[in-house]
Amino acid sequence: MTYDERVAAFKARIDAGEKIEAGDWMPDEYRLAAVKFIEMHANSEVMGAIPEGTWVPRAPSLKRKLSLTAKVQDEVGHGQILYRVAEDLGKSREAMFDDLVNGRTKFHNVFHYPAETWGDVAYIGWLIDGAALVNQKALLDASYLPYVRAMRRICPEESLHLRHGEELVLEMVSGTDEQRALFQDAVNRWWQPTMHFFGPPSKQKDMLIYWGIKTRTNESLRQEFFTTYVPKLWDLGISVPDPELRFDEANGEWIWSEPDWDEFWRVVKGNGPMTSIRLAQRKTVWDTHAWVREAFAGVPSAADSGGRLGGGGRRPRPRLGDGPGPGARDPFPAQGGRGVRGPSPRLRGDVRGPLRGVRPRRRERPFVPAAGGVRGRGRPPEAGGPRDGRTGPRHRSSPPARPPPPRAGRILSDGRTAVAWGR
Repeated sequence: MTYDERVAAFKARIDAGEKIEAGDWMPDEYRLAAVKFIEMHANSEVMGAIPEGTWVPRAPSLKRKLSLTAKVQDEVGHGQILYRVAEDLGKSREAMFDDLVNGRTKFHNVFHYPAETWGDVAYIGWLIDGAALVNQKALLDASYLPYVRAMRRICPEESLHLRHGEELVLEMVSGTDEQRALFQDAVNRWWQPTMHFFGPPSKQKDMLIYWGIKTRTNESLRQEFFTTYVPKLWDLGISVPDPELRFDEANGEWIWSEPDWDEFWRVVKGNGPMTSIRLAQRKTVWDTHAWVREAFAGVPSAADSGGRLGGGGRRPRPRLGDGPGPGARDPFPAQGGRGVRGPSPRLRGDVRGPLRGVRPRRRERPFVPAAGGVRGRGRPPEAGGPRDGRTGPRHRSSPPARPPPPRAGRILSDGRTAVAWGR
């Protein structure tokens, strides 16, 4: 079977509604499109934790600090799940994150903007997460099954984030005039980036839709967002900064004014208001902890041996000073290339002899019952005496009595006089 015939058979499987597993044969075009799209999704989850994460110390109450911390943790966890899905397509997690922090790959446009007020946090929690949930629910029917499984786990947690954002918004719009104005200001500033979030109108031949990685066009997703959230905003008395926004009952769709697409392309190419700052934050952490990744790169995982070593026994715990056995990989490979400080050679087991500054572990003496029925360290009982203290008093031997302190005015052995303490 030629390559073109295999591609045709693969496309027929997708058109018939079949799902593709990571181990199935797939065309290069499908693999590249899938890894690029999933990698961008993972980047967006990781970078999307920063705007709200900066507000954790400034949240107005302990309850809000805890809920916001939990949400940020979930977002980073979603990114790790998606990186793992993309890893199966041939690109390592380290390569994806290195491309992200060095500006070689993209993430969603809304995470290039600053979160200036608590009203921005409420807007992100409700409307940005709402827009993301519209996109992610459409991915539950994607053709790549590992991605679908990840979405089945992520979407329920994103729904919980949406409820958290709704609670913040309702709290603000039902509060003081200043609180309502704060949220209205956030809507005015974030509305155009939200329209950009769904992307420009889809091309006539969108490769993601062609291969079934996406199942709906950008315009249909944006229309669903309008239907779901614009009436709720109007019910709350919040206006939308688009004078042309209205629902056309004749055509059954929303009429809206086109945003500035030049700004959209400028932002996604890495020229957003906060792009360089947030990438610098991620890159600093990534470079600072490089030695940790390199140290553990050579440590075999439990999955390498099926979770068993030596016929199902537990993995032996390494000890300081023990070198690698015959045929074993060095758990701390030599550092090099980037000038990153790695572990000490003593931790690698390359230096023989005791470690300086490390106190040796004290060896415990075996327990020997004392004579006379007292349990403690001492001589074994004599013949005919009680064994193990079972018939004697049930208490441990008392520690030796501490000598009393010298009396005040007493002449010590070194010629000094003890004063002001003792009897």
